[in-house]
Amino acid sequence: MLNCRQIIVINIKNTLICRNYYFINQKQNIMKKMYHDLVKDARILLFSITMLISIFANATTCPNATIITGSLTLPSAAITLSCGTTNDITGLGGSGGTACGNVNYMGGNEALYVYTPNLNISGFTVAYNGVSYVGITVFQGCPTSGGICLTSVSGSALTKTTTAISLTAGTTYYIMFDTWPSPTSPCPGTFVLNGTVLLPCTGTPNAGLATITSSVGCPGNAITVSAAGLSTGTGLNLQWQSATASTGPWANITGATASSFATSTTTTTFYRIVSTCTTSALSATSSVVSYSVNNPGPCVCNAYPLIYSSTTFDEEITNVTIGSLNNSMLHQCSMVVILLSFDIFSL
Repeated sequence: MLNCRQIIVINIKNTLICRNYYFINQKQNIMKKMYHDLVKDARILLFSITMLISIFANATTCPNATIITGSLTLPSAAITLSCGTTNDITGLGGSGGTACGNVNYMGGNEALYVYTPNLNISGFTVAYNGVSYVGITVFQGCPTSGGICLTSVSGSALTKTTTAISLTAGTTYYIMFDTWPSPTSPCPGTFVLNGTVLLPCTGTPNAGLATITSSVGCPGNAITVSAAGLSTGTGLNLQWQSATASTGPWANITGATASSFATSTTTTTFYRIVSTCTTSALSATSSVVSYSVNNPGPCVCNAYPLIYSSTTFDEEITNVTIGSLNNSMLHQCSMVVILLSFDIFSL
């Protein structure tokens, strides 16, 4: 029979045994966690090293092109050029990339950037400052996957700027800097992006002031109609209209959807332009200009016999009349001239 002291001792021993078992299990769990964390860290390190090697080996391929944020403020601050270590884009077609400009300037270790603007941009340019014999090319789409050449500039000067182009929001463009080696690469160097960001139109657009190159003339004369002071931005539609009277009725001119257009008319015609903001559905109409036709007026010549335009014979002078002098001769032009000269001299 157990007494109270023995029961207490047994309970204490059991408690100690349980505690020891708990601590042993806890230590094992900690060791397991440390092992799993170590394996995880090793895998991450291996993946990072692999990616780093891949980036350095393919720094100028489209998937690894340096990203320029689409919300970049223009003009940008000077961006330091980051060049690759291999010549990945040669302009020789296929995997070598689309030819753009002088392909001799696609032979170095290029620097490739990818840019997808958030908004439409007009007058977009790329200005470079760095080493000599550098070429700048801008592609719509990846140059090694059928990208379209938009603009290119190259030369021996240390600075150069591309011609202005327009960029469309949401479209991906690639900007490449390359050399006619030597130098091996366009680095060190910097570049600046510039252009006008076209914000979406709002409210009622500006009506604009219409002008015309000539307001009166002959039928069929070439004229150009333009408008100044129009609103700018995305979502704007322009449409020129014409009428036979200043009050209308007005009709849209097919294809005349820019701020100016060239045309001609054989009758007196009035012109105006209508600007519409598609986001607000509001429109404005410009002032009216007109072209008045002189008809017949000084524009129509007297009839000329058709035979005179096709004959292969000389057209003889058969009569000369000056004041009271009237000489008529048949097929003797030279004598008429002599007599005429003699008579004038005698006077």
